[in-house]
Amino acid sequence: QSLMESLRYHTESDVLDGARTVKFTINDGNNEQTNGNTAGGPTSLEATLNATVTITEVNDPPIGSDKTVIATEDTDYVIKVGDFGYSQPGDETDAFQAVRIDSLPAGTKGELYLKDSNDVFQQVEANDVISVSDINAKNLIFRPVDDVNGDVATSFTFTVQDERNGYADSSNTMTVDIKPVNDAPTVSGTDTNATIDESTNPDEGTAAVYITS
Repeated sequence: QSLMESLRYHTESDVLDGARTVKFTINDGNNEQTNGNTAGGPTSLEATLNATVTITEVNDPPIGSDKTVIATEDTDYVIKVGDFGYSQPGDETDAFQAVRIDSLPAGTKGELYLKDSNDVFQQVEANDVISVSDINAKNLIFRPVDDVNGDVATSFTFTVQDERNGYADSSNTMTVDIKPVNDAPTVSGTDTNATIDESTNPDEGTAAVYITS
């Protein structure tokens, strides 16, 4: 009895679901010798037991991955589904449903925005959950502050969610590099007109004149 109670059913599959039948045959070994001689005693008796093991599949948490994306100075970066590195362990096939924004990029570097149903971009807040459909529709953007650029300019953290509402066990980081662009030069002041008299000496030029505003 103690031997039977110590038996355990184990499966290596992560996606196994449903009922499995295990057949046990118990033999009392009465008077049987290794050579098959029963020494005149009764033969051994057997009993068969069929046990049903019902396996309930458990949703394994999805996995995200860290990512570095490259934005351009003074230009919105459209965040893509692939930027979150979603995957499912154990051969599960649950689809990517949403992402939770756990922490925001530094406000001095840029901000996340989500386009609403009126096509107006609203600032994303910490713990907002963004659907994959919104991301696929190009509604989620990172908007850098004007004239900010540089490698590892800023970052934010996120947690992916599968279609059974399961979140990853830990958050991941998206780092934003902002590629600089060459800004056109500017001139300050106002337009100025200058009148210069021609030299009366044919062998001399006209003296230099500073034009200031």
